[in-house]
Amino acid sequence: MPKTSFRKNRDSSIWKELAIAAARNKANKDFRIILMVPYEGLFAAGLGSNQELFIGREMERVMNVGYDRGVFGMYSLSPNRKSQGITKDRQNYVHSKILIVDDEWALIGSANAGGISLEGVRTGRDEPDSELSAIILDKNFVSSFRQRLWQEHLETKAISRLFNVSEADKFRTAAAKHGTRVAYFPRYDLFKKYPVKFVTRGFGFVFPVRTISPAPYVKNSRIVPSFPARWEDAIPVLLVRAAFKVEIVPPLPPGVRVWYRWACDVHYVSRERSEDRKEHYGTRLRMLSLRYDKDDVWDYSDQDHAYIGKRSAQWINAETKDVTPGRILCRVQFTPADQRPTDNDFAQSMLLQYEVQFMNDEFARHNHPDFAR
Repeated sequence: MPKTSFRKNRDSSIWKELAIAAARNKANKDFRIILMVPYEGLFAAGLGSNQELFIGREMERVMNVGYDRGVFGMYSLSPNRKSQGITKDRQNYVHSKILIVDDEWALIGSANAGGISLEGVRTGRDEPDSELSAIILDKNFVSSFRQRLWQEHLETKAISRLFNVSEADKFRTAAAKHGTRVAYFPRYDLFKKYPVKFVTRGFGFVFPVRTISPAPYVKNSRIVPSFPARWEDAIPVLLVRAAFKVEIVPPLPPGVRVWYRWACDVHYVSRERSEDRKEHYGTRLRMLSLRYDKDDVWDYSDQDHAYIGKRSAQWINAETKDVTPGRILCRVQFTPADQRPTDNDFAQSMLLQYEVQFMNDEFARHNHPDFAR
């Protein structure tokens, strides 16, 4: 029986070629790479493939070579296009396939720029995609076609037929404005704002890890209670569900994921005989996810709502004679959508606190206006 072999998936080849081209043209001040892609990947658009999990490292390969010189730009049709009367976030999913090189060569059709479409390479599968595209070698046609395309995206007729690098840089100018047709692709926008640091994780492999500073959000973000304001002075934790949520201010940019670690910190005087009473400082208790009820939120998760569960409430109640101070703590970390948080990088996280008073249930039944009998 002949040996079966699968060819390597070559979807990453186009990114490798772009990086080589950017490196080769370091001395060329007129060299630009402009990509227009969907604002959200297939997964975010409701389909079953999460392209954003794979595009990040390939994109960064090109950006590490060409971003500082303004060579490489990655854009999308903005989901908020006031110039077209679209004021609500609504994606126009770009699905056309066009390549233009040097105003002399163009590929137009349905084939993606990768091994699956152009070469029929499909790792582990027998059937390649069926695509149809035309290659056009006609300088007059290609330059005119590029001119009309840029006029549409940049919303101006002031685009010349001959390539002008200042016109190519108008994509950056347009993307920096809110409400125009062109926006930065979210993952590219993150790369611009936040540097990449490389770390080694076992076996000598080096991985890019992006850390997003919480500095813009520390001042105005907060923990908010979800119970009536009249209970804020003191909460009878056994009689009410003490729930809290995190409000992040200002709003986060696209492509950022938020992670939360919750805990309840209690400073109490134990219910012992008066001569044996002891003060306990900073006793930390677990909280539970409000959305999924029994899920623990001691470690990082995506749960922005949490409450003091029954076991923790019973513990507070048993150890507290009347009213005791405490804090609700939530450590918040921001990452790109395809990365998980780091457990030890406190410099790239923020700690939110909410001061609270906990009330013993017996004391509440005699003194709290809502529970006194």
